[in-house]
Amino acid sequence: MKSRFLLPLVICCAMTTGLIGAVWVQAAPTSPVQQSEDGVYQELLRMDQSAAALYTAAYTGNRAAVYAELQKLGKVIDHANVRLYGSDEGWKELEADIARLNEQFQGASGSDGWLEPAVRIRLAADALLWDKQGLWRQYEELLLNDLAELKQAWLGGSENSLMAAQARLIVMNAHARRMETAAKMAGDSIRTNELMFRLDYIATLFEAQSGDESRSNRRSEIEKAFEGIHSALAGIYQTSVDAATSPVITPPAISGGTRWALFLGAVISAVLTWIGWRKYKQTPYGIKSLK
Repeated sequence: MKSRFLLPLVICCAMTTGLIGAVWVQAAPTSPVQQSEDGVYQELLRMDQSAAALYTAAYTGNRAAVYAELQKLGKVIDHANVRLYGSDEGWKELEADIARLNEQFQGASGSDGWLEPAVRIRLAADALLWDKQGLWRQYEELLLNDLAELKQAWLGGSENSLMAAQARLIVMNAHARRMETAAKMAGDSIRTNELMFRLDYIATLFEAQSGDESRSNRRSEIEKAFEGIHSALAGIYQTSVDAATSPVITPPAISGGTRWALFLGAVISAVLTWIGWRKYKQTPYGIKSLK
């Protein structure tokens, strides 16, 4: 008679466990190369850790740590299989960033010039490992806000609006430069180059405008340049969502239908368990009263 509630109880526990596992697998962030069989994941993980340590060392001005992490990075990026991921142009940018940081490190200017190349290296390494969860994707909202403030400064209507717009452009350009290497690694190199070109172009328009008495001379060109920057940003982040920049092996997705089936099965099994338990408590040995 115990089978009245024991069997549904076992089924209920099994389905509940399966449901929890399905939700956990979907919620847990995983690297797109974590399922790789060639051991590249460990190399990319070491690269990401080294880049993070390099950024911390550059931020705190720790000369010994910067030197040590630069040596580690030099060894990791020479790993042949690591370069199967990302893009050729992204790797060229990363090598240039490392060379720039080395040059700053060897110079006598102190640690002031270490941080910017360290940030670019950090974001690029993170993009290689995490792809769709990469830190560089957080720059999308930041750059869109920069663009909105840039347009607002230009359209302000005051005598100082051009100077305000030039100041905002400097900030936006700095943000774009920081994520450039990562965007070329995990996103669209062509659209990233377009963004950098359009930022340089609008800077040229502002510079030319500063020599004119009337601000309306190049207004239409500048407004079109705003649209071009927005289009380039949309292309970078939209393309990178679906871009296959590396031959990754990803775990199979668990469909919503499977999760619902497990949920309903667990509920039904729980109800049957409760009904069976009540009947068992009433007649534990299956003996019915003759009365």
